[in-house]
Amino acid sequence: MANALKDERHRGNGFTFLRLVFALSVLYAHSFAFGPVPEPLWQLSNGTLAISGIAVDGFFVISGFLVWRSMRASAGPWTYLAKRGLRLLPALVAVMVLSVLLGALLTSLGPAEYWTHPQLWYFLSNPFWMLRGGVHFNLPGVFTDLPVHAVNVSLWTIPYEIFFYLLLLIPFLVPRNAKVLVPLLGMVYVLAFAIIQLDVSYIFPHTSFELDRIARLSPFFVGGAIIAQLGAEHCFARPWVFLSTLAVLGLATALFDPSDAFWYILLPPLVIGCAVLPIWANTGSFVPMDISYGVYLAGWPIQQLLFSTFGLTDWSMFAASLVVTCGYGLLSWRLVEAPALAWKKALPGR
Repeated sequence: MANALKDERHRGNGFTFLRLVFALSVLYAHSFAFGPVPEPLWQLSNGTLAISGIAVDGFFVISGFLVWRSMRASAGPWTYLAKRGLRLLPALVAVMVLSVLLGALLTSLGPAEYWTHPQLWYFLSNPFWMLRGGVHFNLPGVFTDLPVHAVNVSLWTIPYEIFFYLLLLIPFLVPRNAKVLVPLLGMVYVLAFAIIQLDVSYIFPHTSFELDRIARLSPFFVGGAIIAQLGAEHCFARPWVFLSTLAVLGLATALFDPSDAFWYILLPPLVIGCAVLPIWANTGSFVPMDISYGVYLAGWPIQQLLFSTFGLTDWSMFAASLVVTCGYGLLSWRLVEAPALAWKKALPGR
C-alpha cells in the first residue's frame, strides 16, 4: 500500500497548482476587505457566494484526500502525527515570529510594554491554543487604528485543520479496510449534514470550536478522504464525468442556496477530478515549489501592512500583495517548509 501511494505522489498531478490557486483566491478576496466595494463574486451572488469561501472549501477537499493517503501510508499514529506536524507547524511558527518582530516596529506601545504584554504571549502560543480550538489574532498596539485590528485573520482555519488531523487517528483503532472505513467516513458525512441543518451549537456552549463550522467543513474534508479511500479519483478525471459534475454544480448553484447538499456532494469530486486530469500527466505538477501555505499564512499580515503604509485597496492591493506575498511564499518554502519536510525521510512508512 505504501509503495502504491508513493508511486501516486510522483505522478503528474495538479494538487500543488490548485492549492496555489486557492491561496491566491483568498488573497484576492481579502484585497477587497480594505475598501468600500465588496469582492465581485459576493456582489454578483447577492452575498451567497464568496471566492474566499470556495477557496477554503477546496483547500479542505484536497487536505482530506492527501492527509487520508498520508495516514494510510503511515506506519503508526506517531509517524502520522509527526508528518502532520512537520507540514503544519514550521511555516506557522515562522509567520507568527515574524509578525511579532514586525509588530515591535509598528506598535503604538513602548518596547517594555509591548514585550511584556500578555496579548503578545497569547499570540505566540497560538499552536497550543489551536489544539483547544482557539486562535489569538491580535498583537498589542498593532493595527489598532485600522478597520480590522487582527494581525492575521487567516489563522482561523488552522484549528479546524488540526481537528481533522486528530480525527484521522480513529482509523488506527479499527481495521483499515474499505468495509470498515467507508461506512465510518459515511457516518461522519451524514452527521455533518445533520448538524448543518439543525442548530445544535447549544449542546457544547463552552467550547472554542464552532460546531457549525466543523459541520460545514466536514463534508469537504471527509469527501476528499472518501475519494482517496475508494481510489476513485481517476473516475472523476474522465472528461465526461468531470464536465457533467461541473455542469450540475453550476446549475445547482444557480438554482439553490450554495449551502445546499449539491455543493457539499459535488465539490469534492470536482476538485479532486480537476487535480488528476490527464493534462497533468505530461506537465508534472506545473508549479515546482509548493508556496501555497506560505502565501495563505502571510497574505493578510502583508495586506494589513500595505494598507496601513500606502492605503492600498481593491485591485491595487491585490497587485501589490500578490508580488510581496508570493515572494514570501518562495522564501518560506525554501528556508522553512522544504527543510522541515526533509525530516520526513527519517520517519518509518513515510
